[in-house]
Amino acid sequence: MSGGSWGKLQAYALEHGALDEIDRVLIGTLAAKARREDDLAFHIVLACLVAAVRSGGLRIPISGRGLELRLEEWLRALYSAAARAQGVDPGPASFPEPRGQALSMTEEFTAARLEGKYDAVLGRIDPATGHATPFLPLIHSGDGLYFQRHHAAEALAGARLRRLLDAPDLPFTAAEVDRTLETVLERLPLRLGPSADAPPMAFVGAQRAAVVIALRKRFTVISGGPGTGKTSLAANLLRAWVRLWGERAPRPPRIRLAAPTGRAAQRLSESIKRSLGTLIGAADGPDAESDALVGRLPCSTLHALLRYQPATGDYFHHAHRPLPADLVLVDEVSMVDIFLLARLLDALEEGACLVLMGDMDQLPSVEAGSVLADLAPAGIAGNPLRDHLAILDRSHRSDASILEAARGINAMDAEAALAAMPPPLPIPLSPSSARSLPSWPVAFREEGKTLCPGGGCRFVVPRGVGADPWRGGLDDLLESWIEFHYLGRPFDPARHPGRELATPRRAAYTETIASLCALPDAADARLEPLLGEAFAYVDQARILTFTRIGWHGSVALNRKIGEKLGRRWDARGDGPLSGGSPLGGGLPGGAGSPGEAFPGAPLLITENDPARGLFNGDVGLHLRIAGRDLAWFRRGEGFQCHPVAFLPRHELAFAMTIHKSQGSEYDQILLVLPESGNRLLFNETLYTAITRARHFAGIYGPVEVFREAIARKVIRESGLAAYLAPAPQPR
Repeated sequence: MSGGSWGKLQAYALEHGALDEIDRVLIGTLAAKARREDDLAFHIVLACLVAAVRSGGLRIPISGRGLELRLEEWLRALYSAAARAQGVDPGPASFPEPRGQALSMTEEFTAARLEGKYDAVLGRIDPATGHATPFLPLIHSGDGLYFQRHHAAEALAGARLRRLLDAPDLPFTAAEVDRTLETVLERLPLRLGPSADAPPMAFVGAQRAAVVIALRKRFTVISGGPGTGKTSLAANLLRAWVRLWGERAPRPPRIRLAAPTGRAAQRLSESIKRSLGTLIGAADGPDAESDALVGRLPCSTLHALLRYQPATGDYFHHAHRPLPADLVLVDEVSMVDIFLLARLLDALEEGACLVLMGDMDQLPSVEAGSVLADLAPAGIAGNPLRDHLAILDRSHRSDASILEAARGINAMDAEAALAAMPPPLPIPLSPSSARSLPSWPVAFREEGKTLCPGGGCRFVVPRGVGADPWRGGLDDLLESWIEFHYLGRPFDPARHPGRELATPRRAAYTETIASLCALPDAADARLEPLLGEAFAYVDQARILTFTRIGWHGSVALNRKIGEKLGRRWDARGDGPLSGGSPLGGGLPGGAGSPGEAFPGAPLLITENDPARGLFNGDVGLHLRIAGRDLAWFRRGEGFQCHPVAFLPRHELAFAMTIHKSQGSEYDQILLVLPESGNRLLFNETLYTAITRARHFAGIYGPVEVFREAIARKVIRESGLAAYLAPAPQPR
């Protein structure tokens, strides 16, 4: 094949986003170093490896049918994009046939590799040492082709995991564990809720088994979806661990809690403290001291835990300066990439215990790898981690149809997911009365249970018709949503006589914001109760999107909602943005300017700022009190504020991407689907979105796009599982 052939493919790839300029230089450099500038097969294989890494994979198959399928997929997508742009048919009259070309490229690449023609850039792993000799940019390990950096991270993580699996069990006997669990789960249990009459938690089956595993093994993986009780389990596990340790050790245990993001770390800490606040019974003596120790445990990001040094890219803690901890518990592990996992495992002290918690069905990390899915690829049966793995599959939180739809999505069964849904809901519109509200679902309490008539997982459909009714109906959708959640009083008990609301609130969101902005200063005693009300509204409902860009993306939706709220509040003459309001006359630049924060708007931090205690994913609230624009953030039982002008990068948070919502939960979510063919339409993304909802998960978009998402799983190749087998395979 001539170099010109690659030149044409490369031009297509650059034009349609399959490669960027850095990729072009990298591929060209490797081909030149290998002296294979005219080797089309080598260029295409490198392009596929680059594409896999860009989408979060660690490797691609190096030969056989696996490599052939990867090459065919890349070529087919490239030719289809080029054909659409040129307005031609992607058939053989215009482009090579992808399947045949992929087969011939696989054969040519394999033959050249076996003849050693890539040895200048492709290293092989020495089975005796597990290392590549000499150090080269590409690595052939097992049946995969890697870049050196990705293989090094996987190999380090695999070796350290193997060491944890081979470590002896903890010294606690079965009798000691049973006695401690009797105290923690039966004599001094936690309640199911904050109210004094809430029943005790019943830790049985998989939940109790998970605690037992973590009290016996030095490495434990706990996977469960939303509402399966992971954080309550963590609280009880820590309570038991502290008690068992205290019976044997002369010093208190060194326990560290961590999560991949600041927001997730904050949620874990708050959830554990909230669980401890439901303790039934009066603990005293050693029991009281043990529970108090758990309540004081700090929780940080993994980067902070390992003391990441941004200036050098190094970590303070590593194998030669290990983390001083007897137990490390990490939540939201699905968001952890292979590089950070390797660093964490490398920094563990000899004999330390590690507990990883998360949801293996959620979206994997933004960066490389799918750690939790690799550790629990097909559940417990046949898994080399079966003695270290607990899977929680019973949710105690979400509506039944949400759970059933989620199961159908996980099983890639669109028919089952659709069958679990109630009939579609037309966009609720306000009746003629100005004081009436659109009829979105509202949750009530009946006989100790929460019910949401009209809720569950269901499609929300436009009332109009036309060439693109979904895009055309977006304004009606947003008008209805903000009228219900931000302007109206749907949760006022006076509107629902004879029924007990699950979340009663007498004031509308806009009235709460006006009250906050009318305070004479930030020291007013009314501030914290009003902030609690405002954040309860903000955290109750959220619009979720697959992307940031496009008419269906979070940026466009936030802009539209900002414009609508600013315009509506100004027009009312009594809202927080009105000229005569305590805020002093609206926004600089006009209410709802694109991307502009304004008083009353929720904000999403998109950049870490450890000095201010703000992290990517934090959600705050913009208020103007006594002429000062301040952003308030919930912190434990209280709040902290910062001048809006000094915040790190941030954006409006009426809508956010599904990635940003990971780890959060809302009473109601509204998911706006993108157009067919969107590159982020994945099964895991859809699952993550609808499982953020407790009572109502509305889906706005064509059912064909919903089916398309269910049918596409995230494919991230890795070789991590090979390190977990009892007898390590030669590398």
